[in-house]
Amino acid sequence: MKLRVLGLIWLPLLAGPTVAMADTIYDWSWTSSSFNASGTLDVVGGYAISGSGAIGATSLIDPGQSLVLIPASSPGAQVTGLFAGGLNLNGDNAVNSTAPLLSSTGLVFSVGTYTGTRSNDGFNPWANSATDYEAAGGNTGGGPGFFDEHGTFVLNVAPVPLPAAAWLLLSSLGGLAVFARKRGTGLATT
Repeated sequence: MKLRVLGLIWLPLLAGPTVAMADTIYDWSWTSSSFNASGTLDVVGGYAISGSGAIGATSLIDPGQSLVLIPASSPGAQVTGLFAGGLNLNGDNAVNSTAPLLSSTGLVFSVGTYTGTRSNDGFNPWANSATDYEAAGGNTGGGPGFFDEHGTFVLNVAPVPLPAAAWLLLSSLGGLAVFARKRGTGLATT
C-alpha cells in the first residue's frame, strides 16, 4: 500500500517534463570585425515574439545602447523598421534551431528608445547561407549613417524552467494522498 501512495506522488514528477515547451528563450550574439551585440530572444513556433539586448560601439552608434526587437503583427509577417534618417530595414523575425539560424531577411531591432513607430537607429542581422551572416543598420540608407557587415551570429538555447507553482501543486497533491491514507479513505485504499 505504501508503494501505491509513493507511486501516486512520484509518478507525475518522473513522467512530467522539467521545462515548459510553449516557448524557448535563446541567448544570441553577433560578432564582426568592428562591433559586437548580444541579447535574448523569446521564440514561439519558430518566430521571435520579443527580444532585447545591447550593441557595442560602431562608427555610428554609441557603445552600450539597448536593442529592442520590433515585433511582427503576426508570425511570419514582414517587419519594417523606419528609422530617423530614412533607413528602412525589413525582416520576418524567423529563428531556426539549426543553421541557418536566421532567415534571409532576419531580425529587426530598434537601437535605443523605440516609440512604436521609429527610433534613431536600427540593427538587422540575417543569414545569407548556413555559415554566412550579415547585418545592416544605422539611420540612413547608404552613406555615412549606414553600416553593412559580415560576421558571426550564434544562438544558445536557454530552456524555460518549470514554474515554482507546479512544484507547489505537486507537493500539495502528495500531502492530500498522505492525509487520505491516514484517514483510511481515498487514494490509498485497495
